[in-house]
Amino acid sequence: MQSNSSALVVQKAYLKWTTWVLLSLVLKKIKLRNVTSVVNPIHVLATLRIKLVTLFLHTTYEQCLKEGVHFLQEWYLLDLVKSADGHVGGAVVWNMKEGRVEQIKAKAIILSTGGAGRIFWTRTTNPFLSTGDGMAAAFRAGNGLKDMEMIQFHPTGLGRTGILMSEAVRGEGGYLLNSEGERFMKKYAPNKMELASRDVVAKAIEDEIAAGRGFRFWS
Repeated sequence: MQSNSSALVVQKAYLKWTTWVLLSLVLKKIKLRNVTSVVNPIHVLATLRIKLVTLFLHTTYEQCLKEGVHFLQEWYLLDLVKSADGHVGGAVVWNMKEGRVEQIKAKAIILSTGGAGRIFWTRTTNPFLSTGDGMAAAFRAGNGLKDMEMIQFHPTGLGRTGILMSEAVRGEGGYLLNSEGERFMKKYAPNKMELASRDVVAKAIEDEIAAGRGFRFWS
């Protein structure tokens, strides 16, 4: 698919998405106008964000189908192919359905591989395929990697499994307690407490664990 067609797909999806955002905000305002005293704004925003992301994905996929974009489902990137003059001309991929390694030629490649959050094992809500293989392929092809340490975490998840517990849980009034029963966020964000930003909450949890006030889920 040509780059101008790809840009058109994204543009159409973005226009639909932004239109839906404006309509949603208006509807939320009308619906919540008389109950603002009992509605937690963080909960409302967290719920709205989840719905927006879901809608954006669905709209983008819809527009791709409309424009005839061909998807290779269950194909896994193994490496990028470089020509003798150093230009990337395709990719080596694993066709998991048929158990074959194949090569795909391409005039241009855009990588969007989801990062490497799964290196943190079950202490992450990232999908199991976020193993950094795409980043490694780009690096082997001669591309520089920047800010690799800047990984954003959902601070809260279920022990042992890492299943996400979103901001909406804390927005409904959920507390974060350490092993001593202390609501520890008062030390790190006394005003926002559990509703502080993800990086603040994640760092506070890690500091509590490092200080020996965490819970043991692994033995």
